[in-house]
Amino acid sequence: MLYIFARVTKREPFARIALRLLLGGASVYVVIFLVASLTSRNRVLAVGEEKHICEVDCHLAYAVAATKSEPLPTGRCGTP
Repeated sequence: MLYIFARVTKREPFARIALRLLLGGASVYVVIFLVASLTSRNRVLAVGEEKHICEVDCHLAYAVAATKSEPLPTGRCGTP
């Protein structure tokens, strides 16, 4: 928003600074996102075990209530 305002009001030095800050912030966000993705791990939950996920309310937890095996289209069960 600052970049657009600076361009419209023809304040080129301020527009360059605003653009650099915008690109720098976006770059930092992407790097943090990639590092978090690469360092995270998958884990199988047991029945009743909770998985905490940060959504709108960071205190949400989901739990595995039950499990069941269903046959695949080939007729075999999904678990080996």
